[in-house]
Amino acid sequence: MPIVSGQKAELRVLNAGYTVGTGFKSHRILDDLSLSVRSGELFAMMGPSGAGKTTMLQLMTRQLQGGQESGAVLLNGEHLGFETFRRHAVYVEQYDTHWGYLTCRETMHYASSLSFTDRPEQQVQRAERMMERLGLVECADTKAGNDFLKGLSGGQRKRLALGVALLTGPVLMFLDEPTSGLDAASAASVTSYLKKVAQESNVMVVATIHQPSTDVFLSFDRVLFMANGREAYQGPTSQVASYCSSIGHPLPAMTNPADHFLMLVNSEFRSRAEVDKVIGVWKPSLRPPQEGLQALGKTLMYAPTSELESSQNVSVSSFGQSLILLRRAVLNSIRDPSLYLGRMATFLLANSFFALIYWSARDPKQDTADPRVRLLIWFVAVPSVFSVVTVYGSNDEFRLIRGEIINGLTRRTPYLIANFLCQIPYMFALSLSSLTIPWFIGLYPWDLFALAVCTMTAMLWTFESIGQLLGTIFRNAIVGMLAMVSLWFCCFLFMGVFLSKSLIAWPFRALVYALPLSWTVNGVVYAGIHPTIFAGAVDHGDGTFSCPNRTSGLQPCYGATGDQIMTTFNGVMSSVDATGSIPQDIGIILAIGALAKVLFVAVLLQKTRLTSNVGSDAELEIATTASDSSDASTTAGSDDETPMMGNAATQNGRGAPDVVFIGHPGFLTDIPALWAAPGETRYEASWWTHLLLPIWWMVGAYVAHVHPKLFGSCHMVVDDVVYDGLRVQTWIVLHFGRHFRNEWERSEAKRNVELAALAAERAGSRVLGLGAMNKAEFLNNGGLDLIPVMPQGRSMMITHGNHLTAAAVVQTVRQLHMAGMMGDSSRIFFTGASSKTGRAVAIALNRLGVPLLCHASSKERCEDLESFGLATTCLLEDGEACSFWIVGKYDTRVCDTIPKNAVACVFSVPDPFAVRGDRPDITVVEGATMHIDEARLSEPRKFANLLKKHEIFACHAQSIVLAASTRGVAKGRDGDELGEIDADSLQGYLDRAQKIGIVVPSLTQTLFRKSNSRTM
Repeated sequence: MPIVSGQKAELRVLNAGYTVGTGFKSHRILDDLSLSVRSGELFAMMGPSGAGKTTMLQLMTRQLQGGQESGAVLLNGEHLGFETFRRHAVYVEQYDTHWGYLTCRETMHYASSLSFTDRPEQQVQRAERMMERLGLVECADTKAGNDFLKGLSGGQRKRLALGVALLTGPVLMFLDEPTSGLDAASAASVTSYLKKVAQESNVMVVATIHQPSTDVFLSFDRVLFMANGREAYQGPTSQVASYCSSIGHPLPAMTNPADHFLMLVNSEFRSRAEVDKVIGVWKPSLRPPQEGLQALGKTLMYAPTSELESSQNVSVSSFGQSLILLRRAVLNSIRDPSLYLGRMATFLLANSFFALIYWSARDPKQDTADPRVRLLIWFVAVPSVFSVVTVYGSNDEFRLIRGEIINGLTRRTPYLIANFLCQIPYMFALSLSSLTIPWFIGLYPWDLFALAVCTMTAMLWTFESIGQLLGTIFRNAIVGMLAMVSLWFCCFLFMGVFLSKSLIAWPFRALVYALPLSWTVNGVVYAGIHPTIFAGAVDHGDGTFSCPNRTSGLQPCYGATGDQIMTTFNGVMSSVDATGSIPQDIGIILAIGALAKVLFVAVLLQKTRLTSNVGSDAELEIATTASDSSDASTTAGSDDETPMMGNAATQNGRGAPDVVFIGHPGFLTDIPALWAAPGETRYEASWWTHLLLPIWWMVGAYVAHVHPKLFGSCHMVVDDVVYDGLRVQTWIVLHFGRHFRNEWERSEAKRNVELAALAAERAGSRVLGLGAMNKAEFLNNGGLDLIPVMPQGRSMMITHGNHLTAAAVVQTVRQLHMAGMMGDSSRIFFTGASSKTGRAVAIALNRLGVPLLCHASSKERCEDLESFGLATTCLLEDGEACSFWIVGKYDTRVCDTIPKNAVACVFSVPDPFAVRGDRPDITVVEGATMHIDEARLSEPRKFANLLKKHEIFACHAQSIVLAASTRGVAKGRDGDELGEIDADSLQGYLDRAQKIGIVVPSLTQTLFRKSNSRTM
């Protein structure tokens, strides 16, 4: 039943934002929007084209794909998650799709049956009353229609969609342009009915509206006008006219207030400056107060969502839903000829045509053996290609069932059960329609006909499952159908008929085994050839045969028995053999089909979840904090204290992390290291990891490029410890060093870093540390490009870690210099001295009296360094006279230029000596590796980033130092440590690190390694 009278509910959206693109190409579609809707209200969202109203609606309903979202969507103070949405909300899209071959009445009856468990006659009465209220009685027996069948008009289909949604008894309704396509009278009638339902049943209605009449506009209680993704007005519709007057744009006589305001904010017909002026006048504090809204959490208590009463289908059992959905599926399949009945007729016609063409091949003789075998193969190949129809039907069905699942009308498991049960009988029927003609003309004996039918059924079910998978994966059905045709062509080419599998090169030979047609050919041909005796040949009884009547060597002689015929053909057609392994063939075909079905289920589960990331615990705290500070007078509950991000509760009981440090594996062979605990020695890839490079490559391609698009994340948490009272997590972003080779790979890697950064913000981390190339200048400008994609009110500080890296390098080089590691050289040669980190290192060392010759790639950079009194060169060869190098830039030419037996202090990522591995004479000292105090760890680390258990990279250490120096404080962007590095601040970073037990190892602790190894 609907929500009980007097029970209140509220929808709140806090600081919603949405950005597409990255870096300089990013575009902010929604910019810090907030709204509140209460039970019984009709709330409209309006704006000119491109204002972002549909995007805002999709963000609230968590339908967005891609992009970066921020903010929170709450129902009664709780996140509007998947289960909450299914139980209490519905979303009616702008473009209405229905089961095309069901009538309006049948659609409503099925919706009522799926939503209520009372007696069938009550369900029918409820559906009939709804049709009467929405003016659907006159078209009750008209089919809904689709692209191939004319049915209901656009307005009738719109009202039918509203009726189905209202039958579920929602607490909250999201409608995308519910009056589009309706005439003025119908639009007014529908809006009036929605208002009545909202008031009588305490339903919240949020709708985007396009060009409403004055009556329709004023039917809404409140309105949000949007322009360029920003809020231009939010308040009662009755006060729009007075607001326009207050900002100097009075409403002309006889003018629709909605049309007038839309003209004021339409940048296509007014200058952008004029529109921005109208937007700039509006402030959230100007929102007219809602009666009782300030009392939220005080005098007016809103029930938790678990206590809201709804007529959703939670009480309808899975078994009951399965039966209802099965009845509907069978009825739809009988009426829609494109699904099965049309294919049956096509199979009969196509195979009759082939039987007619090959009519003379019916007689089993030597000269008809070859065409007889090929005829049986055609009977397999032609029906399989028509599975392309499944792609179109599945694509259309998925769009319908996805809406029903998300809106709570149906559940996934009953749908999958009903779909499977409906499929199987049709697969047998399709198989019979394929093989009836061959049996009729005598190609199959009755005793083997059943085996042939089972083989054909398994093959058709497999292609049906593949078609379902492709129809679900691809949004555009035509693309899915093209993919299906391409796959069928591969099946046809590699079914072992045109070329023996022994002649197909690997890895293409694997397709013969992995695709279903080769196994089907074996079973179907065996059933038709095995019992047949072919005239013209004599069986000698010992497995040999001869053709005594053959007068020429050109005349064929294939064998006397069917087995001999198949053995002869096996030399050319490897899928044809006489072993009679039909049960095995059927099992393999079903296994292939089962794999396709499992993938289909996985894609269905993924695509029927709510995709948006807004509304997590961290996002709620971020949005609430920002909302409370900017709109305390109008935000419900704004007087309540909001916990700081670092103290937010999490499921593991430790609270939100103080530090999230993100890195990435340098090499594909480092993947196993993600599960390797650190020890007294460093991780070194075993020999067997190199044998698995093809697998690592496929895994790497999936996690870096595919997984983020499917699930919106690309990281894994590999370490979670408490150090010196700070919770420190290490996240690995799953791309690799090879993902920085071209612009496309760099853009993918950049997106993955941004996804991880946003996830860290949602997790409540106070500090985000950027490691390795996740902060590269060519990737995201040293981390600066992350700022535009992060929420404006973020609490998390971001550090690139280069300050402590530079400080550690300075300390290490200074120790080596004082120990006399320069040899006979008068200067230390420094590559990468013009980078942000290198520049600070060079300036600091110069002030300490360490003689340097700095290499830079351009004259301008050399001049910058010379302004600090540093000697410079643009030639790498000038370092040949120096036996001590500082390597701060990845350049493999260093390995060719550095003199023999030199010492190299390396802090570049990656290390060119480790990558090349051909200079074992070079002694390498890592300048940016520090030591931690293991006694301050709550537990041993599970992952040390390929280092020993007591080692840590300086950039990682800086994120911990920053968290320690700001304990209990979330400074947000004010605490960022990005951009240029002040050389005078380096000693301060070393001092703060030492306070928490993180130090640069002394010269006696420093471990030297040879350049052809990563192990120290």
